[in-house]
Order: sequence, then C-alpha cells, then structure tokens
Amino acid sequence: MTEICKSAYLPGFLVLCLAKNITVYSGQLGETLTIFCPYQHRADRWAKKLWCKEDEAGLCQAVVSAHRYPLSGKKTHGSTTITDNAYEGMVTVNLTNLQKDDGGVYQCRTIIFGDIGILQKIRVLVFEENLLGNVSALDKVQLSISW
Repeated sequence: MTEICKSAYLPGFLVLCLAKNITVYSGQLGETLTIFCPYQHRADRWAKKLWCKEDEAGLCQAVVSAHRYPLSGKKTHGSTTITDNAYEGMVTVNLTNLQKDDGGVYQCRTIIFGDIGILQKIRVLVFEENLLGNVSALDKVQLSISW
C-alpha cells in the first residue's frame, strides 16, 4: 500500500494526506506525541473507543481501549494512554517516550454492539533527531499556519 503526500514531514506537525485520508503525526525519539480523534458527540459517545496499529496484512491489532462508562474514561497500556472525553466528543491518545517501533499506521475506532467505525487513520512518523532545531512552540504553530 503506497501513500502519496505532497508535503514535508516535520516533527511536531500534522499533515493530512487527502488521497488516502490519513493524518500524519510526527515526533522525535523520546518525546510524547498527542493525537486527537474527534467524533460525533451524540452518535458515538456511548461507543467503546479503540486505538489499534495496522500490521503488514492491514489488520488492526488492538493497543489500548477506553470503555464507554464513565463519560470521561482513561486507560493506559505500556507507553500508550487513551482518553475518551464524551462531553467534548474527543478521543486523545498519548504515545510517551516515542521509539522507532511506534512508527506505523494506526486507527482510532468506535465499537458499539459489534459494529466498528473508523474515526481516523493516522500515520505516526518517529525521527531520531530534531529537524527544526531550537524552535519555540509558538514558532511551530506560526510555521504550521503559514505552511
């Protein structure tokens, strides 16, 4: 499976690959990467939320999940934490202490009564060095807006 993204990958930035509908997040080794998966508040708030990583065959292997009760749930497995904020309609996934093997294609999913919905497909890129040097968070935001 090949994806075509006509843009540069810079740590800390997200890029949308429209051709394959994949959002790209990137980070540096050892950093924490925060990924946001919005969902329809009313339709999906009671669904179980799942963060899974695609294997070579394209099957999604569960990493961590958040159950639908309470309305704001958090669960951690290894260096991955998933938080479901049903009030905001947002799943947040934190990958702490990024390692090379954290790179790959992931999915944010909803599961309700056996029905699986894909909220978002995400490609995580992990870089060994900081390509931006000493750039402040504000400069990164300004760069991403003007990009």
